[in-house]
Amino acid sequence: MAAIAAIHVLDLPGKLKETPYLGYLYIVLIVAALVIAERLFTVATKLDYLAAGALAAAVIVAFVINRTVGMPGATDDIGNWLEPLGLLSLVVEVFVVWQSVAAVRAIRRLRALEIA
Repeated sequence: MAAIAAIHVLDLPGKLKETPYLGYLYIVLIVAALVIAERLFTVATKLDYLAAGALAAAVIVAFVINRTVGMPGATDDIGNWLEPLGLLSLVVEVFVVWQSVAAVRAIRRLRALEIA
């Protein structure tokens, strides 16, 4: 989650200049990612893992939309699939989704063992 936040912090100045509303959405994403990261380090409940996976999945969906049909007022990235920061972001987000699913499954298995 910290990596998702860091990647979007790096892209934030340009995004605020190009398309301010997307820059503000980046700020919301950065704050949410850091809050979830803190919770994963301190509490790490099933809900926290679900939140991490959902946030990362939402960013993946936004990335695909941005690269295919574009966002309102922001069509410069259509077809720009190989932009390095975007690719790094995508790799990190897929990893977060994968690990979130694995964590939720592990929590379910542990709870099943506790009940048995």
